[in-house]
Amino acid sequence: MDIQKNLKQAAENIIYKALEARSNDKLIIITDKNTQKIAKIIAQTAKKLLETKTLVIEDFTPRPARKIPKKLLDEIDKFKPTLSIYAADGKEGELPLFRRPLVEDILTGKYSCLHAHMISITQEIMLEGMLTDPDLLYKFTIKLYKILKSISEIHVKDKFGTDLRVKLSKKMRWVPSHGKLRRSQYWQNLPGSEVFTTPDKVNGKIFAFILGDYFITRKILSKPVEFTIKNSRVQDIKTADKNLQSELERYLSADKNANRVGEFAFGTNIGIKNIIGNLLQDEKFPGIHLAFGFPYPKETGADWISANHLDIIPLEPTVELDGKRILDKGKYLISI
Repeated sequence: MDIQKNLKQAAENIIYKALEARSNDKLIIITDKNTQKIAKIIAQTAKKLLETKTLVIEDFTPRPARKIPKKLLDEIDKFKPTLSIYAADGKEGELPLFRRPLVEDILTGKYSCLHAHMISITQEIMLEGMLTDPDLLYKFTIKLYKILKSISEIHVKDKFGTDLRVKLSKKMRWVPSHGKLRRSQYWQNLPGSEVFTTPDKVNGKIFAFILGDYFITRKILSKPVEFTIKNSRVQDIKTADKNLQSELERYLSADKNANRVGEFAFGTNIGIKNIIGNLLQDEKFPGIHLAFGFPYPKETGADWISANHLDIIPLEPTVELDGKRILDKGKYLISI
């Protein structure tokens, strides 16, 4: 493998195919010390076409950041971006206090940026998830999206004990996060792709091997966490790791909706071959994931919010849509 060549291709996929950058755009990249090398590769590619500015979070505030520093806001204001990328690690507590306000209130809000969110991006992800042709992912994601719009119930099972029933409401929208920013006009995670909604009712058990937010540092769990869900809320958590259980219980009690299922999604990046223990890529792996907390109300139509958002991923799910199997042990039964 020619690593440098492939990293360059991944950066080109971000700039030219995902953001579909134009010469009159202005790109701002928010990064940190751990992820600066990836940001540099992206910036070098972008500078060939458009004006680009990179800001390193630690130059403005200690981590974890508890607010958006005024000097950081001033730098963004002076530049006045039309495109933005967040390529930095996630830290405990930063989601509600720093990251979400930065992305939603400032970058996509005040400046109407098309935004690519690349939380905890790594070279490994650049060399796999970001190398898949975005045009291919767009076609597959839209095909699944069209199927999902007409269904009313999802049944998820796996060999580890997951048995979950998900009821859908016509009031909630399915959102095709296909990795093409100009075709969606809202921010997306990269690498793509997925299709997500806010479910009406969720009941059953799910065994998660991968956790989101700052729990991502735990990589792939050797033993899954068992979540029991009743009427869309977590009723019980079981894990042999008592410290993890305590952390999860605290996280899911942070506000009145932190333990409520806010997202149900299908990963549609059919170019990814393996789970790697990084949520940014793993939630796009063929399969399903759900999240407790923030339901992306602007996108899905949900009428409630939460400060937190905890994604969880089971492995090798078998999934039926209104009784018709669409995934068998993590393998899609539909093609492009």
